[in-house]
Amino acid sequence: MPKKVMDLDVDEFQALIQQQEPAPEYVEGIVTKVFRQGMVEVGIDVDNAAEQRTDFFYLRRSRRVADKVTMGARMSFIGTLITATLYAIGQGIKAILTKGG
Repeated sequence: MPKKVMDLDVDEFQALIQQQEPAPEYVEGIVTKVFRQGMVEVGIDVDNAAEQRTDFFYLRRSRRVADKVTMGARMSFIGTLITATLYAIGQGIKAILTKGG
């Protein structure tokens, strides 16, 4: 009856791991294949380095533009909140001053 993993000593455990460890070339081949498939699925030509570079530059430029738009929207929102708060404070002060007079 085979031993359970918990019952193995350190040397037996390391030997078991080495038996089940795939070769680096095998792992590299799998990673390369999965990476290439993923790139093809998102529409990047994996066989044309110049086109890949252009695609990545476009993605980077698009991300920067999106970041600028997001920052602009945040600043507009904050500006609106500040303006509304100042307006409310001003109206409150005006109401207090006109009631007292």
